[in-house]
Amino acid sequence: MLTTTTVTDVDRWLKIFSTTSLAKRKSYGSKGATAYRDPNDPHRVWVIFDWDGESLQKFASDPEAQAIMKEA
Repeated sequence: MLTTTTVTDVDRWLKIFSTTSLAKRKSYGSKGATAYRDPNDPHRVWVIFDWDGESLQKFASDPEAQAIMKEA
């Protein structure tokens, strides 16, 4: 699955993405992710997830996961 998003502070986002968010994603069956910064927009990131759609949907519906994504 490929997702893109815009973030205010890429360094802060990456720290949360690689710690708190990583642990939560793994608990929902994520097999990994690769993040890229958009070369044309310093606030946009692209992420390729190795995740099945059903588990991703459960993750996205979890209020704690939503809070983590909002923090990032």
